[in-house]
Amino acid sequence: MNTIRNTNSMRRSSGFTLLELLVVVTILAIVGGAMITSYDGQDTKAARGVATNAIAGIEDAMRIFTVQEGVLPDELESITCLDFDLAAHPTTVSNSATPATVTTEETTKFGGASNLPQTGGGLGKKVSDKFDLVSIPSGMGASLVNAGITTLRYAEIESCDTDDSTPAAAKGPDTVNAPMPQGSLALMNIPAMAFESPRPGSFGSRNRGRGFARGVDFGGDTTPALMVWKRGTLGYNNVKIGGADTDVIVGLGLGQASSAVGGPFAPFSKAPFYGDLAKDKYPHYIMLIKVGEDTDGDLSTTGDQSASSTATLIAVVDARGDFLDEEFAEFTGQKL
Repeated sequence: MNTIRNTNSMRRSSGFTLLELLVVVTILAIVGGAMITSYDGQDTKAARGVATNAIAGIEDAMRIFTVQEGVLPDELESITCLDFDLAAHPTTVSNSATPATVTTEETTKFGGASNLPQTGGGLGKKVSDKFDLVSIPSGMGASLVNAGITTLRYAEIESCDTDDSTPAAAKGPDTVNAPMPQGSLALMNIPAMAFESPRPGSFGSRNRGRGFARGVDFGGDTTPALMVWKRGTLGYNNVKIGGADTDVIVGLGLGQASSAVGGPFAPFSKAPFYGDLAKDKYPHYIMLIKVGEDTDGDLSTTGDQSASSTATLIAVVDARGDFLDEEFAEFTGQKL
């Protein structure tokens, strides 16, 4: 009998399960995210300190989630804008800052005009400039699907310009899951909800909930345009985040609708957010995911590119586009 008890005791104390580790990492990340303090004008430094710990915690949580669930989180935020009614791939891609007007036949970045408050809205300029909006090849889109990312979230295209008025073609509350543009990005009162579906009764009175979900593959041979990380000279930007110089890496936001947020096996009960931002700027952390390789980096010719069989997580950056080592260097004053 004593032998049986000792054997069971050894089994119980032999180590943590993946689920137990996931819970521990989650608690650390959530506690760290709740510890942003402001004292003697040190709120920016405090936010960067929290972000340093949060990036590490989020990366670990996402890797454990992938092992535990066998897939990457689904329903991530594309941080781009698309027409809800569009059945085929957009014919035009815009890499400019928040445009004065948009058309329903194009897709644009979600803001990116400025880092200043109430100027442009959406993405801050710093993080926006680290990505190109590119229609990636269908094979690279398939690698996302193979990794469990079958659905992405978008903001309605007509709400992604600088026009404060509601367009005449705005969707109404009678259309299921159809977003209603409600003024320019700079006027959003809860930017973290930009990619969420509108709530009933919120139309016209609340500047939030401009989003909708869309399948990764639709209407053509290419995947909807996504935010592709700029690899930089000789691929330096790729290498510094842990990728290879020829990797094709897309950025997808970790928002409230993601399967990594909520549910019995999710690492987070709420979407993690970065605090040191202007109030109209997108606040979520961004997962950098490898979908393939391309020698020259232009994604326009097929002879020098290949798609990954399954997309993989490379790194996580905060809402300013800073990676872990960079955020740590800024927090400690090594990088000014």
